[in-house]
Amino acid sequence: MANKIDQSKKPFFQGVLNYIAKGRIPFHMPGHSRGRGAPPELLEFFGKSVYLADLTEVEGLDYLHKPLGIVKEAQELAADAFGADYSFFLVNGSTVGVIAMMLASVKPREKLILQRNSHRSAIAGLVLGQIEPIFIQPNYNPELGIFTGITSDDLKKCISKNPNAKAVLLTSPNYYGMAENIDELIEVARKNGLTVLVDEAHGVHFHFHPSLPKSAVDLKADMVVQSIHKTLPSFTQTSILHLNGDRIEKERLQTLLTYLQTSSPSYLFMLSIDVVRSYMALFGESIIEKEIELANFAREKIKRFKYIRSFSASDIIGKYGVYDFDPTKLTVTMKYAGYTGFETETLLNSKFNIEIELSDLNNILCFITAGSTYEDIEKLIEALTYFDENRKPLKERGEIILPEIPPLRILPQEAFSKIPEIIPFKDAKGFISYDVICPYPPGIPIVSPGEEITEEVIEFIVELREKGADIQGLTPEGKAKVVNF
Repeated sequence: MANKIDQSKKPFFQGVLNYIAKGRIPFHMPGHSRGRGAPPELLEFFGKSVYLADLTEVEGLDYLHKPLGIVKEAQELAADAFGADYSFFLVNGSTVGVIAMMLASVKPREKLILQRNSHRSAIAGLVLGQIEPIFIQPNYNPELGIFTGITSDDLKKCISKNPNAKAVLLTSPNYYGMAENIDELIEVARKNGLTVLVDEAHGVHFHFHPSLPKSAVDLKADMVVQSIHKTLPSFTQTSILHLNGDRIEKERLQTLLTYLQTSSPSYLFMLSIDVVRSYMALFGESIIEKEIELANFAREKIKRFKYIRSFSASDIIGKYGVYDFDPTKLTVTMKYAGYTGFETETLLNSKFNIEIELSDLNNILCFITAGSTYEDIEKLIEALTYFDENRKPLKERGEIILPEIPPLRILPQEAFSKIPEIIPFKDAKGFISYDVICPYPPGIPIVSPGEEITEEVIEFIVELREKGADIQGLTPEGKAKVVNF
């Protein structure tokens, strides 16, 4: 029987502490010289410890891009903690992990199946890898106004039309905690010889509690990216990339990460990943249990409102491609109280000093994390009481019916390589889009680089713009970057 790995060990953190204790005279970067040259107001604000730990690849502290010592050991502990064969620390966020997965599994001009609601980093991966995208439109919940996920039938149909695709990039859970049937999707992909990539940025905590959806790492997807900073108590920009099996060469993936990540990785970020990994491995289940209790406490309070709603697992599972649900994501639906999510967020900020994660046309989203308290929830409920008691006249918002995904005329990389022309979007019919044009809401590209701008797309975007939607990819004057083909 193999020896159980001691998850209380924090080799990177301990290595940093050991080095600091030596008190060596610094003649190296970073230029603040362990805080001695830092601006006084920053030193007072951050404290000395932050500067002491902001190190570089000095003796004994290893190097992220060629890990042989404490970085290697810390990554091995992370692989064990999260259930992966190998794990790689990411100091440039999950963006770099998504791109690395794509470049490691798909060659130039080969096809990648991906969801239309993939993170924008996937567009960067398409451009950098000269990859041909095959998009699947996600399902849509009209009551909530939220795009959910895809089903195994959606994937089967796409594969049947594109039998020469090399990999599939799944995005699950979505921002609102709705998870797809990853197990079934992996099975469909494997039967068709596809490499399975999963953007699980919002599911890094899944492994640590039995009531949460299954992690794609545990389900042995080939590669999985997770944002440690999104739902665990780590520094912003800290993420992790997991590798399972032998479909992807570990050394190739490591090399790609050296190309994509900074050559001066933050030792503060790596220290944060190392300690948070240990913290969750030892105490994660009890931490998440508290988060679930707090979120469910909030939902019970919201049930007492007349107009404000908050869905739970039973309301959404089995509908519109949702297979499971993360209860630590608290979505509050405001449309029956007559408010948009945007209006609600503005008032929560200005009137109640509350900051939320995001708002959309119908909802606001609150993250319940390790730092959340019952007092926080009570203040949120007190604020929401104002909206429930001051209901506004209901507005007809209608269902968002996206136009068909436009035809791909050239690869995204080819579009990016051209010098774009800037013209009024209403006159762009027949041109190729240089950029992603994405209304928020719903936050899904209507046209992506390399796709033809159709009459249907123009009509949809113009209508949303007239209704006040924020259209990313257009200038304030309504102009778009386009290319000819």
